[in-house]
Amino acid sequence: MGIKGTYNNLLAIVLFFGLVAVLSAQEYVVASYYTQPYTPSACFGLEDKGVALISLSDKLWDGGKACGSRYFLNCKPGNDCIEHLGLGSAAGIVAMVVDNCGDCGGAAMLLSEEVFIGLGKLEVGTVLVSYQKSM
Repeated sequence: MGIKGTYNNLLAIVLFFGLVAVLSAQEYVVASYYTQPYTPSACFGLEDKGVALISLSDKLWDGGKACGSRYFLNCKPGNDCIEHLGLGSAAGIVAMVVDNCGDCGGAAMLLSEEVFIGLGKLEVGTVLVSYQKSM
């Protein structure tokens, strides 16, 4: 194996460990849920945006700049998550920011009941979720 092969192997190892570091550094926040009616909302007034919805705390709300953003949500494994066909939290959910919940009762975000049920056990009331802006 020449220098080029050694370089490629070293690069692959560095990229692998970089990816592991990023994934292990994933931040989780407390999420709870809210129930219908989901209108009116701070972002869209009386316009119905379905049921895959998020209401953000003041900290994440960013003065309303988050309105309409879509986030990919995952439940932290081992945290009262719903198992999806053996995938655990790998089967996340995409939901849209439609509202602000102030301090959200101590949570970072409130998920619509339908989204929460897709991630965690409703009777628990809160789960730890990661969130990533989605396209």
